[in-house]
Amino acid sequence: SHEATLRQPPVLPLTENDAPEPLETYGLSKWLGELVCELYARTSGIDVINLRFPNIVKRERFSELPWPYDPRLPLLMFDYCHEDDVVDAHLRALDSSSSSDTFLLAAPTTRFAESTTDLLARHFPTDPPAFLGGSANEAILDATEATRKLDWHPRSWTTGSKAALAARKDPDIRYFSLDGFTTDSGFELPSDASLAYRVYNNSPGKKLCVVGTSFGAVHT
Repeated sequence: SHEATLRQPPVLPLTENDAPEPLETYGLSKWLGELVCELYARTSGIDVINLRFPNIVKRERFSELPWPYDPRLPLLMFDYCHEDDVVDAHLRALDSSSSSDTFLLAAPTTRFAESTTDLLARHFPTDPPAFLGGSANEAILDATEATRKLDWHPRSWTTGSKAALAARKDPDIRYFSLDGFTTDSGFELPSDASLAYRVYNNSPGKKLCVVGTSFGAVHT
């Protein structure tokens, strides 16, 4: 219902220079919060950094990306952020020398498997906005400023080589959780760390031969 009244942006991706146009009280409260913070910055000299990020994808669901296109999702939910990248952006903003800045945060790709130009043509069948992005699945929010000023580098479902992406689709691949695994040096792996492996011959009586892949290589 919101999408029917949304003023179609003539050009995508959106940048920090595109003024917010909230369509409901939730979005309005976010913009009002920014304006209040900017007032404090002007009147008290407090440094303020506003972070605008789309829907968060939880780490346990990140492996489900990309999704098939869902016409019920509004335009701004084409994009997403991994929850750890949102936390990372907040920490980088605290350590940043920037003051009174506003940054868009988004993964470099949409959450959908279809190309962004195809998505826009389906979402706006009569007159899709011009898309100036370069890659096939590029996001509709431009996070260049956050990358440049905060040294923020978000992950996406396309991260990795073509060989790695193909290997993840192997129906026989298995995963063993390494949550809580601590190395000899005392480093504890992240909770979402896992070991990917494949068993090629599981016949009874066979000897086990473990073949590890070299750095950056995949089992296929």
